[in-house]
Amino acid sequence: MKSVIKRTVNSVDVPDYLLEIISMNYDKCFLDITAIENNEKITMIYDVKNLSKIDINGYTLYQAISLIKEIVICEENNENHLIFPEDYLICLDLIFIPNKGKGIKLLYYPDENGKGFIEKLIGLIEEISQYYQYSDKALMMSIIENISQNEFNTIKLIKFLEALEQNVMV
Repeated sequence: MKSVIKRTVNSVDVPDYLLEIISMNYDKCFLDITAIENNEKITMIYDVKNLSKIDINGYTLYQAISLIKEIVICEENNENHLIFPEDYLICLDLIFIPNKGKGIKLLYYPDENGKGFIEKLIGLIEEISQYYQYSDKALMMSIIENISQNEFNTIKLIKFLEALEQNVMV
């Protein structure tokens, strides 16, 4: 299995301060990255040793809700490090999990469209919900409804997701 992933992007898509924050691993939500600047391109080399791309096929509803909660927690942590959700993509293909242990790591890839976190989170939940049917899918859609109807607040959303976790454990 490969221990690195390489991606090349335009240097204008990644501000210098952002590249430094991610490269220095101040924010623990992203994969470790080495960035090589060459003219107007940046080659980003991500360390994925002991990590696997997430495969939620077969995830329990509890695990899916926990994943969503971890993404929300990461987003809040990222903003504390001046990495805003408009700066990077969020989708299942860019989420990695440790081969042993818990947690998630995001592959930082610039978002050229600059969509906000709510829009990205809803897209991720819709992507996850494709793996579920009937009442489980309805529960995933209730998360979207909660996000859409309420003024967005990460603390309230995390509490809502924790309550859902408790309900599906029973």
